[in-house]
Amino acid sequence: MTLPSPGGASGDAVTEIVSSGRIPVVTGFIACDASGMPVLLGRNGSDYSAAAVAS
Repeated sequence: MTLPSPGGASGDAVTEIVSSGRIPVVTGFIACDASGMPVLLGRNGSDYSAAAVAS
């Protein structure tokens, strides 16, 4: 499984979901490495995920 590369795509997706009146559910602790493979962020990973989506 590969994930989309970073670069604002997740923030754009969240904005689109909220604009349509839906409530997004975003999990923490997961990201992708440089090759696009999923990795777990570990301790405080949900804080990092929240900051990435908010930016």
